[in-house]
Amino acid sequence: MKSIFKATIFITVLFLFSPVYAKETSTELSQDLENSEGKGNPQLEKILKERNDFAEKYGTTFAFLVNSQIQSILYSKRNEGNTRASWYYNLAVEQRLWKDAFAHFELQGGHNKGIDKILPSFSSFNDNSGEISYAYVNKLYLNQDFLDKKLSLAAGKMDLSDWFDNNVVANSADTQFLSSSLVDNLAIPFPERGLGAMTAFNPVDWFYFQIGASDANAVSTRVGLNHALKGIFLISELGLSPKINGLQGNYRFIVHSDIDELERIDGSGEKEQDYGYAISFDQQVTKHITLFCRYGFADRKVQDIQHFWSIGGQISEPVSGRKDDVLGAGMAQSILGKDFREANESSSAETIYEIYYNYSLHPFVKLIPNIQVMTHPEAEKDISCSVVIGTRLVVIF
Repeated sequence: MKSIFKATIFITVLFLFSPVYAKETSTELSQDLENSEGKGNPQLEKILKERNDFAEKYGTTFAFLVNSQIQSILYSKRNEGNTRASWYYNLAVEQRLWKDAFAHFELQGGHNKGIDKILPSFSSFNDNSGEISYAYVNKLYLNQDFLDKKLSLAAGKMDLSDWFDNNVVANSADTQFLSSSLVDNLAIPFPERGLGAMTAFNPVDWFYFQIGASDANAVSTRVGLNHALKGIFLISELGLSPKINGLQGNYRFIVHSDIDELERIDGSGEKEQDYGYAISFDQQVTKHITLFCRYGFADRKVQDIQHFWSIGGQISEPVSGRKDDVLGAGMAQSILGKDFREANESSSAETIYEIYYNYSLHPFVKLIPNIQVMTHPEAEKDISCSVVIGTRLVVIF
């Protein structure tokens, strides 16, 4: 009976009203390249034109990304001086099917867990740590638009964090901040990529509403049909995107819930459902400066992190003439719930600070050095501070 109830909720979500706003995947990053650095570069314009002509003729678009990272522990009570590297690739293909419909496919692979393997934390120093799989189907879903693209429906193997909790400044571990805490809201227990669906309703440019559901127990490198619908993660988001004196702002309000057998942190049994809420704001304050903030609240009975917040900003063209460079700085704090602190005798908060510089070596190539300072990694009282430096080399086409 409980499984039927969960399945009913999941299917109902498919048909609820709720644009599709996606995180910066290789497809979006490739489009950004075309819209910015593609202009004024004859060689690049020729390549992009050939790709666009192919897409126009056959309805097929593609993007490819390779990201390699190396990080060193500059200072820490443990493993000081250690250096770790990791990498991953992503190949994305979209095929136009019929009117206002397309199929999206991603093949991904990578290797090594990077610095997080020897310096664990809640925030994660490297959101791009390679997965122990050289090739797997990362995403495979269908998207159908209706009402002049005011209403969208997507279903298949997907990652709901691509659409929810987005942020202009803190959204991509490929080209922006590297820590997971500055890419996502850690108080939202997003499941891994698996069976899911979402709908998005965008009646006007400045307002949208969207809702999604996915397998709460998904494993990205597996199909996962054997346990689908045993637990469901639900999330909804209302967004406002006003322009204030010509400066763009985005204000997102999020509610989420896990319908699953959730183990209580204090070991007193299970809880069948939890709730949480979050916000994600970003606002241009000048032509080149954009600020952001996030906040999230989760159920301390079943989630480690009860309160989460992050703030920061970015400067485009930080050096005159370097139009495609970006300088970013941010901090995030994970505040552990009372149940977790009592069970683990841990400190109450883990805080990370990060600064990065996205240097455009070539329209296709980005070099992004960064430095991270974290206090109380994994909320341990005995580790006051860890400092990690690193760099990313990202190739996007």
